[in-house]
Amino acid sequence: MLYIGEKVGASKDQSGAMKVDIAVDPLEGTNLCASGAGGAITVLAASEHGGLLHAPDCYMEKIIVGPAAKGSVDLDAPVKQNLKSIARRLQRGVDDLVIVVLDRPRHQQLITDIREAGARIRLIADGDLSAGIAAAVSGTGVHA
Repeated sequence: MLYIGEKVGASKDQSGAMKVDIAVDPLEGTNLCASGAGGAITVLAASEHGGLLHAPDCYMEKIIVGPAAKGSVDLDAPVKQNLKSIARRLQRGVDDLVIVVLDRPRHQQLITDIREAGARIRLIADGDLSAGIAAAVSGTGVHA
C-alpha cells in the first residue's frame, strides 16, 4: 500500500531518472462497489514532479463542464449565473441543462438553487468522478 508522499522508483542520486508524481484512488464509488452496483472505478493520475495538488481527504466544491463551456464558470459566482453562462456557451436554455449532484444533505441549498434557476438535476448516490467525466464528454446528456 502506498501512502501520501511515499517515494518509489529510482533514488535521487541516479542521474537521468524522470521524476513524476502519481495519485491513486483505489476505488471511486466505494459504496457502489459494496452494494454490488455498477459504476465503481479505479483512478490514477500522473504529472511532472510537483504538478499535482496535495489534497488530503476533504470535501471540495467542484464545477465540471465540457470543453465548450470551459472558462464560463466560477466557484464564487451564484449558481444561477454559472448556469446561464454554461447555457450561453452551449447555445441552449438553462431549462435544457442537466446538472449532476451528489445526493447529500450538505448539497440541499445547491439543489434548491439549481431547481430555482430552471435546470434539471440528476441526483447520484456516489461516484462524482464518473459524473465529472460525463459532464466533460459531449453526447452524455450531462452538462455540469
